[in-house]
Amino acid sequence: MQQRDRLSRLTVPQFTALCGLLVIGVGSLLLWIPWSHGQPISYWQALFTATSAVTVTGLSIIDPGHDLTGFGQLILMGLILVGGLGLMAISIYLQGFVQQGARLKRRVDSGERILDQFGVGGVGRTFWHIARVALGLMTAGALLLFLLGFAASETSLPRRLWFCLFHAASAYNNAGIGLWSDRLKSMTANLPAQLVIMAL
Repeated sequence: MQQRDRLSRLTVPQFTALCGLLVIGVGSLLLWIPWSHGQPISYWQALFTATSAVTVTGLSIIDPGHDLTGFGQLILMGLILVGGLGLMAISIYLQGFVQQGARLKRRVDSGERILDQFGVGGVGRTFWHIARVALGLMTAGALLLFLLGFAASETSLPRRLWFCLFHAASAYNNAGIGLWSDRLKSMTANLPAQLVIMAL
């Protein structure tokens, strides 16, 4: 009960930073375990990759398609999703906060407790609402990429589907992380697939 009270007292920036650090910490450990990489990587490389994925910077000091196993790539995609969707949730949440600025200021000045409306719980509800919509759009994008011959050079059907899903998730969340060493240079001639990536 005391822990819940402490959490409820956190401001949105504090809660966001705490969640981000927790996800990065757990994600870096998951990327570091032997199941996650085919080529040996250091903990620093795992930490940098997890941080880059959660903060959707698009920077990488490893080659995810070559160095990570399927499990490691799945963890990486999960980190991208959490980071991208979290940023969207916070943006929408803050937009609502700004739109109600004057009325909210009067309530704050009067000492009214506004945590129920603009506290941690509100961010959670916003996150899950965005996640449902985003997952639908990413799935649709992945299917379109598959139908347009994206990753057609990959040898097996499951691998082609996985590449389409991973790159749809990366594009939707502006992560800029890909599974090919040349990024998307191999897709230079596939203009329809490029349009889908741009739309996502």
